Amino acid sequence: MPLGGLISSVQDLLGWARFHLGSVAGSPDDPAAPLTRASLNAMQAPLASAGCFADRVGIAWMLRDVAGRRLVGHGGLTTGYATAFTLVPDAGVGIVVLTNAQDANLVAGGIRQRLLELLYDQPGEIEGQLALARDEATRQRAQ
Repeated sequence: MPLGGLISSVQDLLGWARFHLGSVAGSPDDPAAPLTRASLNAMQAPLASAGCFADRVGIAWMLRDVAGRRLVGHGGLTTGYATAFTLVPDAGVGIVVLTNAQDANLVAGGIRQRLLELLYDQPGEIEGQLALARDEATRQRAQ
């Protein structure tokens, strides 16, 4: 994730997702795990309202409910780079998007949203939302 100077790759972050989803040795469901499932569940418990980035926040996690599905995530953003890291615990799915596109946060969020639409066989609504956001960003840059 670019924020905070952490350098990582998609492979690193997918490994982190597998750890949190309990699908690798040393994961929270492993008795020898460095973090227990109870600890990770506590980190993902809602502690406060969050505002525009999430419905609620846990310990280092942004928590959202989308179409009745719990999403746990965190992203990073700096000029020209964005990361979207999202877990869908009930489906055992992790989504990692790294981008260096112009309007990187918009691109990363759009890719994540489209993957969720495909995962849950939902209509593709993100394209229209992205077009509106792109037009607004273009208008703001022109000003």
